[in-house]
Amino acid sequence: MRDGQLFRSLGFVRLEDYVIERLGLSLRSAQELMRVEEALAWLPLAAAAFESGALSSSHVRLLTRAATPETEAFWVGLARRMGVRELAARVAAERRAAHDSDSSAERRAEVNGDSPAASDGDGDGDSEDRASEPLEIEAPISVASLWRETVTPVRRLLGGAAPAGACLEAVLAEFGAGAVGRMEAPATSEGECSSLPGEVAEPELGAAVPSGAADPHRSASLGIPVEGPPAGRDEHIDDAGDPRALDAELRRLVTERQRQEASLAVHLRAVGSERRYRLLGFSSLEAYASERFGLSPRRLHYLLSLRRTLERLPVLEEAFIGGRVTLKQTLLLGRVAGSTTAPAWIRRAESITLRRLEDETEFWLQLRETHPGVWALLEGGPIPEGVSLVPGRAPQLLSSARSIPAEESVPPAAPPLDAERSLGALEFDENAEPFPERMCRIRMRVEPGIRKMWDDTVARCRAATGPELKEWEVLVLAMNEFWKTWDNAETRRQRRENPILERDGWRCAAPGCRSVGTGRLHVHHVHFRSAGGSDDPSNLVSQCVGHHLGFLHEGRMRRSGRAPDELRWELGMERGLEPFLVYEGETRIGGVAT
Repeated sequence: MRDGQLFRSLGFVRLEDYVIERLGLSLRSAQELMRVEEALAWLPLAAAAFESGALSSSHVRLLTRAATPETEAFWVGLARRMGVRELAARVAAERRAAHDSDSSAERRAEVNGDSPAASDGDGDGDSEDRASEPLEIEAPISVASLWRETVTPVRRLLGGAAPAGACLEAVLAEFGAGAVGRMEAPATSEGECSSLPGEVAEPELGAAVPSGAADPHRSASLGIPVEGPPAGRDEHIDDAGDPRALDAELRRLVTERQRQEASLAVHLRAVGSERRYRLLGFSSLEAYASERFGLSPRRLHYLLSLRRTLERLPVLEEAFIGGRVTLKQTLLLGRVAGSTTAPAWIRRAESITLRRLEDETEFWLQLRETHPGVWALLEGGPIPEGVSLVPGRAPQLLSSARSIPAEESVPPAAPPLDAERSLGALEFDENAEPFPERMCRIRMRVEPGIRKMWDDTVARCRAATGPELKEWEVLVLAMNEFWKTWDNAETRRQRRENPILERDGWRCAAPGCRSVGTGRLHVHHVHFRSAGGSDDPSNLVSQCVGHHLGFLHEGRMRRSGRAPDELRWELGMERGLEPFLVYEGETRIGGVAT
């Protein structure tokens, strides 16, 4: 799928978009799977041991970082005798020795803890296993609203849908650039950031390598669209056949993986609850999971959490095991669904893109925290269809969702909650009570380094102003500094001169595309100007370079309707075949994809 860029035939510009949307994996997880698979092609003994079950996946991930065809037998024998943690220490020592022999500079980096070997940890390669911890900040509801407004431009600057913790890091980095007592940001020089009509300039924080300096072969291997014709397929890829058949096989494999994870979670829950690990000679469940299954503590607790979610929601467990929802969808639904609302949430997840599901669950959680009265109207169910959730803008009603006056012959009745009523209730609630008096919690997960950065920032601010300074006040100071720097005359000019990009949230409107403010967005005519299309906003839409100059002009995509609410997308177009995916907005309405 990667080497032949077959994902492009399915309607996805990048490999990252494909693995997230169709397989529910992060790009990091997919890259690690491909790395191990490529290594095993040169390590037949390790491959055979893995296939027979003699080595766990964690053992294999570790030894493929150190073994060569000449040393493979040694490392396989070592892995058979060692547990995961012991093997991880041995691999790290081997890599340290290799780095020490390379250069004195790398020896100094090792002393300072900067060696790449330090990232090996326990050998767990999935992105879901990256160390993180919860961070909660109690704040007035107005501060929570300001934080959500700040996250949107930060993601534009970072060039992707970064998690809230990563956005906090960017805000704190901007705040830490100056003294606490001197909040004025340096003036932006004229011409420092410019934009062309229909294209967004690349900000400093998310600066990308110029396309002319990039290696096209490396870009293709990472799933990054290259300018010009796509790379030719390798000979062995031609033998793989239809990309649609390959997609079906990958979906089947992901479903099998989900079944195995669910089964392993049941086993671990039983062993942990009854402390059976003691009968097997282990002091803790963490030690048992590490030695028997090669699981890191983080991975173990993720599986236990997954089991609690699936146990609480049997209908979600059935959908997860059956492959109706992916892992990423399941994790999102576990945060919002209840026993009575889970079927509705599952149907919703099946009908929309993952990006839209992320927007809806985030908005749902926001309502529960800040507008409990409006949230109660939903009765725990999904957000009604017809609500526009564009980053950086208040929720609005889609033009297609506006109510039609009922006929007089129809008796009045209490209608079900729809988009118009829910937004009306939200507006009424916001006007009924002053926000500063209402408190809520800003929740996010952060990596340990970001947590330390936050704690240091709080301590530094309190040392300068007094111990009574609250955490939310520190966050406000940091956000104010960020806005002083980035909400300047130049960025305001960009927003003013690019109203379509501003309307669309500075992200590609194509379903499943995760391009966000990367400096590669175009404003494009739905109906070509050469065919009589006008410059009316309803005929203009934001598109990334890949969808605009690539898919549209290559004939891989067809688009019709009115922007922004009533666009129809046909993706994965092939001559003589039905479209692979068909969407109306971000709601799937057809296509041959299973």
